[in-house]
Amino acid sequence: MTPDSAPDDTMTEAMAVAYLDQHPDLLLRHPRLLIKMDIPHGRDGVVSLVERQLAMLREQIAQERQRLVCLVERAREYESLSKHLHELTTKLILARSVKHVEDILDMELRIEFGAEAVALLPSPLTDEPQSDPPTHAPKDSRDNVPRTRTTATTGIDKLVELDHCQCGPLTPDQYTELFGGQADHLRSAALIPLRGPKMHGLLAIASRDPDHFTADMGTVALERLADIISAKLIELALAHHD
Repeated sequence: MTPDSAPDDTMTEAMAVAYLDQHPDLLLRHPRLLIKMDIPHGRDGVVSLVERQLAMLREQIAQERQRLVCLVERAREYESLSKHLHELTTKLILARSVKHVEDILDMELRIEFGAEAVALLPSPLTDEPQSDPPTHAPKDSRDNVPRTRTTATTGIDKLVELDHCQCGPLTPDQYTELFGGQADHLRSAALIPLRGPKMHGLLAIASRDPDHFTADMGTVALERLADIISAKLIELALAHHD
């Protein structure tokens, strides 16, 4: 650097920070530097480096405590979810028909996932022709939840062919195809593919809350649920053949 050249403040600061990072005892060895350091505290006074360090440590501890609280809360939610999945699995084991499976899912998913509409759309599980056409007939007069359908209509063919769980809002037509009379009130949904031999099905659950099922939510529990339901539907199909 020549006498007439201006120092590079950015590089000088970066070098100073790097040096202090590697030599944290510098101010102990050169206490006179403390006299020149400007560490504001409010409007009128200054705070010692020890106080400054304590304040930063308290902030870090508060952040770590918040992280711990979140982890504990997630662990509790996971434990609760695992319990409900176990109970659901036990009930599905005892199911003796697709209709029974649908009834179990309708009740349990409303409780566990806060669903306000549930639809189960398995494709044919056997090579036998299907005698019943697709229908939007309500399960009963209380909630207008459609009964199990044997085939997907053209409007939701792509949804039935999904290869992974999908959460978020649907189009108005998709809500209508899946949930019939409740479509006008639904704002978010979770679509759960069901896969197995000769089976391409879909479990759809929906909520009136647009933030209940979002694109960034985890789907591990939904994928486990899909495995359980798919296995039960395959079991029912094999029993039907026998």
